Amino acid sequence: MRNRTHAVVAAAVLLLALAPAAHAQSSGNFAGTVNNTQCTIGSGGGLLSPSPTPRTFTLGAATITTPTSSKVDLLIGLSAVTGLFTNTMTNAGIANPKIRVGVTVTGTAGQVEPMGMITFDERYQQLTTTTGTPLLCVANGGGSTQCNVNLLLSTLSAKHFNFFVKGVGGGTHSVVVQWDLLCRQSNGSDGPCPVDNTADACVGPATLTVQQVRSF
Repeated sequence: MRNRTHAVVAAAVLLLALAPAAHAQSSGNFAGTVNNTQCTIGSGGGLLSPSPTPRTFTLGAATITTPTSSKVDLLIGLSAVTGLFTNTMTNAGIANPKIRVGVTVTGTAGQVEPMGMITFDERYQQLTTTTGTPLLCVANGGGSTQCNVNLLLSTLSAKHFNFFVKGVGGGTHSVVVQWDLLCRQSNGSDGPCPVDNTADACVGPATLTVQQVRSF
């Protein structure tokens, strides 16, 4: 009976000793936010709403507090509804809207990865015809001349993307999401959207999640 009692006491002591260790390995806290801006497609011509002004803006920010430790990291998840509008009506016409996104974290000893702005969504559209006039090509089939219409589409798309910070360090950190909406201008350079009823982009709703994780 005495041996059984000793065994029970030893097991209880062992559980108490392991409890703090298990707690120390906890993944930590969580922060999240949502922006309910609705990116919609209009019934008249398929135009997007809302149209971005200005082209660079903040959509999503969260605050998280982490303990002081070299083994604490941040996992940052970003999900969003995005819209791209393209309309090419002239021969060799090009429409190229793109959505880029980046994350900044304050008060961190580590580096946000990937660095800088990444492409979250992009479409490249180009229309070419042998007649040089797409509308005539459609209207009369090109007449006595063979009429070829070529529509080129190339896309990049994320919808969800993970950023991370290794060794974030202790303290309170502000995580901010920066969006950049760009459209190809008539001179071939990137500029603000929309462009002459040929290209546009919009974002929303969007969610941002930030999770403290522990490296082993």
